[in-house]
Amino acid sequence: MTQANPLSPSQNLWRYLLLAGYLYCGTAGLGAPILSDEVFSLSTSVLRLPDLLAALRADVHPPLYYLLLHLWFTVAPANELSLRVFSALGLGLAGWFFWRFLAEAEEPGIAWTGAALLLANPLLLLMAGYGRMYTLETAVCAASLWCSWRLLNGPKASRSAGLALMLATTAGLLTHNWFVFFLLGLGVTMLARFGSSAFRLAVPVVGGGFLYMALWGDAALAQIGSTGEQLAWLKRPGWTAGLEVLAAHLWLLAAVAPVLLIIVALRGARPRPTGAWWQPALGALICILVPWVISQWKPLYNSRFTVVAAPFLAWALAGFVWRAGTATIPVLTVAACLWATFDARNVSPCNSRSAAEILAQRVQPTDTVVYCRLSRQPIEWYWGRGPGSRTSFPASIDQHPGYEGTPRTPELEAEAARLLAGAPGRIVAVVDSASPASQVLLRALERDFRPEEPACAACESAGKHYFNRIQVFERRP
Repeated sequence: MTQANPLSPSQNLWRYLLLAGYLYCGTAGLGAPILSDEVFSLSTSVLRLPDLLAALRADVHPPLYYLLLHLWFTVAPANELSLRVFSALGLGLAGWFFWRFLAEAEEPGIAWTGAALLLANPLLLLMAGYGRMYTLETAVCAASLWCSWRLLNGPKASRSAGLALMLATTAGLLTHNWFVFFLLGLGVTMLARFGSSAFRLAVPVVGGGFLYMALWGDAALAQIGSTGEQLAWLKRPGWTAGLEVLAAHLWLLAAVAPVLLIIVALRGARPRPTGAWWQPALGALICILVPWVISQWKPLYNSRFTVVAAPFLAWALAGFVWRAGTATIPVLTVAACLWATFDARNVSPCNSRSAAEILAQRVQPTDTVVYCRLSRQPIEWYWGRGPGSRTSFPASIDQHPGYEGTPRTPELEAEAARLLAGAPGRIVAVVDSASPASQVLLRALERDFRPEEPACAACESAGKHYFNRIQVFERRP
């Protein structure tokens, strides 16, 4: 086991550079308009504890993130800014655990490069500005790697490391269901690295699983029974899904690769430093491939869930990227900061905050606002108690937050006819013109209503705010 040495002056510089980069990236997107899932995080976490647990049992996610967020809101205001700060703290915790792991597993340069790679992971940066559990999950994954390494390398610390791994396993399972796939990747990686010694991980991991079942097992079994409805929005991934996920994780590294290769050439050829690469790469492949295979039968695959593979990918690539030497860390950190700046400024006019402003100006007391897809909750977070009546289309979305519904076209057409027949005044439609439900609604509106021109808002695509048009329709004379 490589012991972490005292920091040299250059390593101190790397530490401060990475810290400054993390602080910038973690705060760049705090003011972004709120999204649908974030409203659920906010509205659920502020409930009284009994109501919070009851709401989570009806959801599909485990409770730890929401319980910690509930505690966070006892000291911070319950708004989107505090929500994103909590996610940014998760990114910092993930980076710290990961660096501590690599500082013991690899040489110092690889450890710092791995931390920079984790910071420059575009998917993880995106999740750091998103009020959900994904950075917390990544932090638990990094902590589990560290605990596993100590358990397999440090006999004096094996008992405490085993207990820590057991608790980390419980915490990971209580944070997101995809932690199961991280555990598979962890087992394969450590088995490839340490052989039969890796079976020492089995006892704490199984113990963590039993603790999870004791705390949340009954709710988990009930949630499994509702996944057909809760996960109806997920589709069967095609063969390109794995490549798309790798692109989501690594495109920023690919963008700066020419710079790093030039630096390597200027430095002259030298052997790659010792360090693991194929074992963590195999772990990352397991994290991505196993749920992809399962999703061919029962879809549960979404690219953002693959944040559990981020530590494996950073570990696998760190030794290669470190060939560029000390320039690696500022190049990756600057790239991460530039990406965070671009993402914070790349806000579509069709977002929840601007939509609320438009509706506040245009909606009259006799109007009916119809929200398609998952646009209602984030817009009304800003709009509040405005005039007019409001509904989602299909209405089942309002009974199942986060679930867009998949009714057949005849059912949608009948619901649209009933909705428009009972509307007393104008229809203010918040639609995604590319979605099947919105298309059904728009066809029904075109028969009996005429659109006011120009539209209140019109964008090329719906994006993450679920709508690309706000249009007022008046009944034809």
